[in-house]
Amino acid sequence: MTGRKNDSWSRYHRNRLLIFGLFVTGFGIYQFSTLLTFKSQLTVIKGVLSSVDTYVTTATERTKGLKSQKSELIFYISGRKQKFRLVENIGSKYRNEDFEKIKKDLKRADSITVWVKNKEVETYEPKIFQIDTDQKTILEFEKIRTKDSGITLFLLFLGIGSLTFYFWTLYPEKFKKLLSDD
Repeated sequence: MTGRKNDSWSRYHRNRLLIFGLFVTGFGIYQFSTLLTFKSQLTVIKGVLSSVDTYVTTATERTKGLKSQKSELIFYISGRKQKFRLVENIGSKYRNEDFEKIKKDLKRADSITVWVKNKEVETYEPKIFQIDTDQKTILEFEKIRTKDSGITLFLLFLGIGSLTFYFWTLYPEKFKKLLSDD
């Protein structure tokens, strides 16, 4: 009887490992698309600033009750029915100096240019890759493109490792054969 119980227990955990591996790998691939974005895939949206503001809110993790601050910069361009938003976790700080500087530069500008993916030009809240004012670039493309590269690679390796472990537990003999010197 313990063999059956142990078998169902291991099958349960193996299935959870498969789901975890698929989810993490999928999310890593989704994030990886940002790393593979090139400037030629972006479209320029030009206009005059309608409004801009920054917000800091407390984000609480449900399971552990940990609190951190989430900073947002939200702005609108006159004549466009779009919301342009940048979000960043700022830990225990209560102010995001980078967003405050961008806000200040946007308010000073006569016109602004926002770079978004070609397929998101008509999206209500497109992902921002670069912001230019009439004077200078205030948010650089490379900074946004590579911002999450470390976590993206970690997620890909974790997901692929989980899937490999899943298949190794399912087919141990085939893995032994694959890894043997014969």
